[in-house]
Amino acid sequence: MKDKRILIIDEHNGRVLSDRRWAKGLQQLLEVLEGCERTPPNETIAQITFQRFFRRYHHLSGMTGTAKEVKKELWQTYGRPFLAIPPHQKNRRQKGSVHNFDNNGSRWKWVAQQALEKSREGRPVLITTVNVNDSEELSKLLADYISHHDVLNARQDSNEADVIGRAGYSGSVTIVTSIAGRGTDIKLDDAAKALGGLHIIAAGFHDAARIDRQIEGRCARQGDPGSIEWAISEEDTILDELQGWHKHVGRLYQRQKKAQRLREKRHAQQRARMLRADWKSSERLGFSGRLE
Repeated sequence: MKDKRILIIDEHNGRVLSDRRWAKGLQQLLEVLEGCERTPPNETIAQITFQRFFRRYHHLSGMTGTAKEVKKELWQTYGRPFLAIPPHQKNRRQKGSVHNFDNNGSRWKWVAQQALEKSREGRPVLITTVNVNDSEELSKLLADYISHHDVLNARQDSNEADVIGRAGYSGSVTIVTSIAGRGTDIKLDDAAKALGGLHIIAAGFHDAARIDRQIEGRCARQGDPGSIEWAISEEDTILDELQGWHKHVGRLYQRQKKAQRLREKRHAQQRARMLRADWKSSERLGFSGRLE
């Protein structure tokens, strides 16, 4: 809740979805429970999936650094091929290890100690978490190690530009959700470049590998130096995708990546089902067949 209004937060990147509201009375129910002024319910006059909406453009193309994982879906949905363009500068990113932990408590303690060590070396540090709660839990612990650090999530997004502007300063420490994902360019000062660039500590894998690659791309941009390492836990919710004993058997990294692939597949199937249902609805209600 913000300014006595109920706002929806994107669970993946932590951004406030200011133009969206829950349907079927759920928005009004929450407003009553929280003592907010009731807003009139939305009335749906017409609806269309994003996939069908984009197909109505005469010319359709796009550019992204993480299209490889979804090139099959791009072809099946839009009939557009995937073309890889090599970078114009050499990639200087250093990829570190994946560190495994039995629980979140031990992970957060290690992350705080690692961030302190890198900060003392003069490296700017960016710590990424999977959700808002993790970012705030880590911030409380980090306060015992580092007197000042920035947090960027849905609750502290009013000064986003200032936080991102400081994130590349030598010795700075910033905790973010994937709100600082694609399109975020963290500029380094000269001291940070000389000492090895931005260091990322990624605390957990996201629902899609594309998001993890977007986070990885925050460092070592445009030929700058940079590095990244991961910290994963047995308590990460991505493991909920695995059923029964599979959730606990095998190496943690392999289980988490398998769970991530299963979740990506499930989400792709959901998008495909929604598109098929949209096609069928259009054919039943239309007079001239498909428009795309």
